Amino acid sequence: MKNLSHLKILVSLLVCAVLIVSCEKSDLNTETNQSIETEEGFKSTTGNNDQVIENNDSKINQPILQLHFDKNVSKEEAMLKRNEVVEEYMSKQPTQQKGYSTELFYEVWIITGTQTDNNTDGFVSLATDFNSDQVDLLIRESVQLDIPNYDDREGGWDYYFFRYKGYRPERVRVSWVEIDSARLALQGTDGWFVKELTIAIFPSVQTAPASGGCYFSVSPNIWMDNEKPNGWDLYYTGSIENTGRILF
Repeated sequence: MKNLSHLKILVSLLVCAVLIVSCEKSDLNTETNQSIETEEGFKSTTGNNDQVIENNDSKINQPILQLHFDKNVSKEEAMLKRNEVVEEYMSKQPTQQKGYSTELFYEVWIITGTQTDNNTDGFVSLATDFNSDQVDLLIRESVQLDIPNYDDREGGWDYYFFRYKGYRPERVRVSWVEIDSARLALQGTDGWFVKELTIAIFPSVQTAPASGGCYFSVSPNIWMDNEKPNGWDLYYTGSIENTGRILF
């Protein structure tokens, strides 16, 4: 009987020990999960998170064309496809035989990183400042890079082709244009890692005779993110020199 009592006591002690270890593991898992959640949380490295940006839908331009290329696609392959779709589109546009242009075609390339949780479905916009001979006209083109039902910003290359006609077309008569700077903005708490941003204006894709061209590319390698669903994070390139000039 004594042996049986001792056995019962021993079993009880083992059960208690198992329960204690189980609780400790549970607490450890909870702490680990919380740590992972923290690491997957706020990631912005721009220093400009929680910005206030007023959207005016009437002044938000959407791309005429957009393409997404997997991270394994080379730049040469991406450019060949870009050339194909842009040339097809431009072949259908009426030309202008003037000493100036009433519209401007330009393109944007963005490379998204391949880090964990780096791709976003949040609203993304880009505001580009252009210098021109129209000194009384500040050309700031705000465009939407968040394409509904479109698989973009999933790592790899994203291409956007835009047509700028101005908000008062009768005043858009430019003889030359330069790219000055750009502001990339992300809304919400869904993080995004931006490796590269390129903006270019090529004379071959204008509807008026043109020469020269504009091009700049930056490699910020930054996380964009926000702690609030309605907050904005902002990456500003600053004014960039020697981007070239397109002449009409």
